[in-house]
Amino acid sequence: MGGLKKHEAAAWPSYERLFDQVSGWRGAKAYVIEMTDRSGKLLGNNGDFLMHAVFDRMLTELGITRVAPDSAELIIVPPNGALLETYQFPSILRERIADYPNLPLIIFPSSALFDSINPAFIFEGRAAATLWFFRERYSFEQVGSAWGGALKALGVRLLLDHDVVASGNRFVREIIESRSPRNDTSGKRLLIGGRTDSESRTAKHSSARRVGDAHLLKRLARSAFFALPHGTRSAIARRVFRRKLERAGSLLMERLKAAGHKLPEGSFARTSVVDVSALEYSTFTYYLRTISSADVVVSDRLHIALPAAVLGKRVYLMEAGYHKLTGVYEQSLAGLPNVTLVR
Repeated sequence: MGGLKKHEAAAWPSYERLFDQVSGWRGAKAYVIEMTDRSGKLLGNNGDFLMHAVFDRMLTELGITRVAPDSAELIIVPPNGALLETYQFPSILRERIADYPNLPLIIFPSSALFDSINPAFIFEGRAAATLWFFRERYSFEQVGSAWGGALKALGVRLLLDHDVVASGNRFVREIIESRSPRNDTSGKRLLIGGRTDSESRTAKHSSARRVGDAHLLKRLARSAFFALPHGTRSAIARRVFRRKLERAGSLLMERLKAAGHKLPEGSFARTSVVDVSALEYSTFTYYLRTISSADVVVSDRLHIALPAAVLGKRVYLMEAGYHKLTGVYEQSLAGLPNVTLVR
């Protein structure tokens, strides 16, 4: 498996500053908010699952144990990309913390987007303090400049750190190497991971409109599809939606070429065009194995590009729907020689 050289590894951020900020809670008992919707369905994708695996390692390092809310000394929100006004999670979070106003709250490094809705509604009625960590400057500054006063009045302190997959890069290597060691030496491999979900277009749509426009038959078909075993459904989806995946991949390659980057033709023994972060197309094991086996990665999925960068792959990272990828690159990856932000 590829790996960064010692002088390159030094460019990676660490989690020391994050740990310093929460050091008062070492050894504490925490109610960790579940990243699920109201029906109990997991939110997120394979990239989020990797991020949460790193988060679990961080809790272990801090000596923090998960307990039921009635036994907790604080509340923790795992790192996520769901704190957007267009998503359900801000309202879900408000509901899940409402009965525990006296427990301090820590939101691990996440992105956010609240253009027209004041996120202070999440914290109304709370008596205890909140530490809200951001993983990139755009979210940090946008929320702070637009809503900082209202949040401060509710005891919410805004802090800037790194995506935990970047700061916890040591854990990422351990997770991938233990679950998907690279043994294949059959030539260089290219992974093109273009996202095909709503965020690939823009995050700035009405969540009510997005939900309301869904047809009943489509929802039923989706439910039936996700009832299939993981491996079966992802294999089916890669075949059924092959053109959709190829189109997303072609758009990435067009952007790459337009920006003046050209990959040598015929230099790859194998090219995979698949959004391995999406649950429709990939199991978690397949996600790890595909990233591990790649040599060059082109993607607008943060958590395809980021673990690939951790493993020392040559990575071309492109913005998707809003400022998330650009922000994480500038905050945590800009000093790495193996990562290029394609603007």
